[in-house]
Amino acid sequence: MKTLVLVKQVPDSNAVRMDETTGTMVRHSAEAVVNPLDLYAVEAALCLRERYGGEVVALSMGPPAATRALREVVAMGVDRAVLVSDGKFAGSDTWATSRILAAAIKQRVGDFDLIVCGERATDGDTGQVGPGVAAALGLPVASYAGSIGDYDDGALRVERLIEGATESIELQLPGVVTVVKAVAVPRLPTLDGKLRAKEVEVEVLGQSDLRLPANEVGLAGSPTRVIKIFKPQLVRKCELYYADDPASINTAVEELVTFLRERLAGGAEASTEGIASSTTSERQVVEGAAKGDTWVLAEQRSGVIQPVSFELLARSRGLVRETGVGIGAVVLGPQMAVAELERLIHHGADYVVVVESDYFRDFLIDAHGANLSALIEEHQPDILLGAATSYGRTLMPYVAMLRRSGLTADCTGLAIDPESGVLLQTRPAIGGNIMATITCARERPQMATVRPGSSRPLAADIARKGPIIRVAAAVDGSASGVRVIGHSVDQTTLPLQEAARVVTAG
Repeated sequence: MKTLVLVKQVPDSNAVRMDETTGTMVRHSAEAVVNPLDLYAVEAALCLRERYGGEVVALSMGPPAATRALREVVAMGVDRAVLVSDGKFAGSDTWATSRILAAAIKQRVGDFDLIVCGERATDGDTGQVGPGVAAALGLPVASYAGSIGDYDDGALRVERLIEGATESIELQLPGVVTVVKAVAVPRLPTLDGKLRAKEVEVEVLGQSDLRLPANEVGLAGSPTRVIKIFKPQLVRKCELYYADDPASINTAVEELVTFLRERLAGGAEASTEGIASSTTSERQVVEGAAKGDTWVLAEQRSGVIQPVSFELLARSRGLVRETGVGIGAVVLGPQMAVAELERLIHHGADYVVVVESDYFRDFLIDAHGANLSALIEEHQPDILLGAATSYGRTLMPYVAMLRRSGLTADCTGLAIDPESGVLLQTRPAIGGNIMATITCARERPQMATVRPGSSRPLAADIARKGPIIRVAAAVDGSASGVRVIGHSVDQTTLPLQEAARVVTAG
């Protein structure tokens, strides 16, 4: 088995700074290390080689100094290393980076069975490159892998960790796996490995080797652009009580109980704002999707719409106050009950588009991606929002690569620029040390994933009406490179974002 590991050299997030002119990281200003999750990917690849033989190749993109990261993983046991490095690649966003890495793999690395990488990097924290490379190469991807099992008859068994559950899947190779920490414990470099790493020749590829157009790499080829960086503002008001005797302890407890009672009485399940105030009467009933609309990628599990979908609709209603366009909710799933789909209308969608296939009871990334991309091509929405969940953070970058559009991950703020009409997407960066506002001015749709829990759903209005448009899947999933063979729900935990109230003590 020939396994390719994508390795990134990242700056220490506590010391890195941003270039305020370009909005890109000044990487030479901080000590560089191997992206921690990529070390877990290296370990997973080495374990596969020990079981099935073959070769492990490390591929990285970065400045010449990134050879240090490659030598570090060679010391762990990687067979050879390739660095993609050229000044013309500087400033590449995740779309351009995925495009460059895919070109290097296709043109120079040669045949392979598996690509493995960390689910995300600590500098950008987007999780987009793995799915983006998969889409660029036309491969299936298994994201959030907590373990990698047997390889048999061209398929690899992977345990995928999702919110509150584990999926057992078979991934047809060649394919891509993104891993989380549960997958393995990285080994330490050996003395022999360190000696070999000093002598190993790192192959370096540049722009001329990959023959990529200049407008597809670097800043020029990046659909997204950072237009503003700023320090996050602390808006929470914290009160500290120091209690060291019975009287002061009783006072502190009484204050806490009073505070909790006041908060619980206020309720936190849904925004009290009505939907009618944020939509015009002529959009209450529409014939169907229109060019330039705002779309929400709704999530379903076992035929049930997930609560995060209603949060996205609330976000969208705030945006269309400024644009006046319609809001469409897109669902990829099996045939679902009308009453369940109408919940999306009740929470703010003007219409629902359902792409149906019996195979879509499960998340099949290649089939889901092909169908969503085809819908976008046909209806041309201006904005597409998804949730920053395991589903959204896998499907959205896959589709962004297919559509040649930019994607901003894990947004906490969205607004429309009153002058240009462009979507302003604000997200934490560098471990939350700064906030960045990003735009995708040239390409459409403008795509963003939104952090769950960053907004509250609007109160349901069961009087709202809107069409439900059922579409047969153009790619039904029967030939998908992903097959779900098991699903287990963790009954011992409840995701915090699904809890109405959280009480802790310590």
